[in-house]
Amino acid sequence: MDSARTITPTRSETAVDTPTTRRRRIARSTTG
Repeated sequence: MDSARTITPTRSETAVDTPTTRRRRIARSTTG
């Protein structure tokens, strides 16, 4: 769950794991 700290998404985003949320995580991970 360390990734959650780095990304710090909204509670709703953390609760719901949708393709859109994955895209945001991947995009931020790639950009960072």
